Amino acid sequence: MELRPGSPSDAGMLPERIERARELCDGWVKSGHTPAIVALVARRGVIVLHEAFGKLRPDPDSPPMARDTIFPVMSITKPLTATLVMQLVEDGLLGLNRPVRDYLPEVKGEGTEEMLVHQLLTHTAGYDDTAFFVAHARDFSDIDRITSDELLQRIHRMIHETPLAHPPGTFMNYAATGYFLLGEI
Repeated sequence: MELRPGSPSDAGMLPERIERARELCDGWVKSGHTPAIVALVARRGVIVLHEAFGKLRPDPDSPPMARDTIFPVMSITKPLTATLVMQLVEDGLLGLNRPVRDYLPEVKGEGTEEMLVHQLLTHTAGYDDTAFFVAHARDFSDIDRITSDELLQRIHRMIHETPLAHPPGTFMNYAATGYFLLGEI
């Protein structure tokens, strides 16, 4: 779907509701509830609000937030990833009780042969993020000189080779590593 700018009426929305959303965003920033917001409201392919509120950084000389500012969204991607995984399950394209290696045969770390897809979703696959990032700290020393695609490929390669800290299904440890693999699947 292509998005195009338009009016609330073009999208079948009430202009006063869109104005109220804009006022709320502005008020939350001005009251200190949040330092900055970038809001985009669209319906039926029509963008009815796309505005930035607040400053880019907390320092007084900071430039204003821009509509195209990139944010590190981190764990907010986990529910989105889980939803997409479950859509693949509903469509019969992915099995929750299938070994991860059925989908990613390049995953070769010690202990990963018994790891199941649902264990990636529930943080019970056996990965330990702290140990992973400590072991690979040197591998990120050039992070400012590589592209995001190169970084993602490097992270996937490292995860593929990482041994598990615990046997799959025996220990719950909140871990981004499993969600990297789900994203790859």
